[in-house]
Amino acid sequence: MGRLRKGKWADVPAGHDNPLSYAAVSRDRSVIQMVEDAVRHKQVMLAYQAVVPAGRQGNPLFTRG
Repeated sequence: MGRLRKGKWADVPAGHDNPLSYAAVSRDRSVIQMVEDAVRHKQVMLAYQAVVPAGRQGNPLFTRG
C-alpha cells in the first residue's frame, strides 16, 4: 500500500475553504473584544455617512451613523 500524503491545505482546519477564509475567520473572532477594549479606553469616534440618490448626489436623503 502507498503512503498517505498530506493534501494541498493540510494545515487549514476542516470546514474552511481556503487559507484566506481561515485567516478572515480567525481575525473576525476578536472583533467584539477589540470594540469592547476601544470603548473601555475611550478610543472611539462616531462617523456619519450620507445616503444620496443616484440622480441628485448633492442632496442627501438621510445620514446613517
